[in-house]
Amino acid sequence: MDQLAENNTAYMLSVEPVAKTIRVEFGGETIAETSNALRLKEGRYAPVFYIPLEDVDQRYIEKSEKTTMCPFKGMASYWGLKTKKDKAKDIAWGYETPDDTVADLKGHISFYWDQMDAWYADGIKIETHDAEVSSFTTNPLTHWLLSEAWNASSTAELIGMFNKCLVDKGIPITRFRTIIRTLHPQLYARGFTWNKGEEEVTEFNADYEIINTPAYVNSPMDSAMCFR
Repeated sequence: MDQLAENNTAYMLSVEPVAKTIRVEFGGETIAETSNALRLKEGRYAPVFYIPLEDVDQRYIEKSEKTTMCPFKGMASYWGLKTKKDKAKDIAWGYETPDDTVADLKGHISFYWDQMDAWYADGIKIETHDAEVSSFTTNPLTHWLLSEAWNASSTAELIGMFNKCLVDKGIPITRFRTIIRTLHPQLYARGFTWNKGEEEVTEFNADYEIINTPAYVNSPMDSAMCFR
């Protein structure tokens, strides 16, 4: 019960107004400046500043087609930035219809902290962006699960993205296979195989005849799915 309570606390959200004037610079320009910023605290992650969209210089910002789903805040939209000196794709995000728990974020956007040139509070440069260390920030898969996995449009694509993430994070995996039972009257299961270095995830379907084959009966899978 104590562990469950700790996990629930780690995912708590709070939004509060910022008493100082926040200024953000990118590509040699002041992208946003506001005295109405909000500060989002999410679990033990570093706090995030959200700035009213009306206080962002519209000359440098352009909305993109990218969206992601956060299970705690809702569907996120993204914006890119472009100045005479620099440009970046999907560098800002915001929740146009946020969940009720963070309703105040509506009409606000935030910027990736380390991709901006500088941040200022009341004219003083903010040198560090503090973050508490926890199992959520140290687990390399946490951010991917919460921000990128939702982009997968199919089971095969999700499996491919997941295994690429494992490899990118230093986990030495070369082959991955999963079999998913179905409720279809003719289709017993769907299978997916990922191999390192291959672009596509291989899919295969198995009808009910497979459960009578020696290869299946003599495999660990037979015992694992004995509820058939």
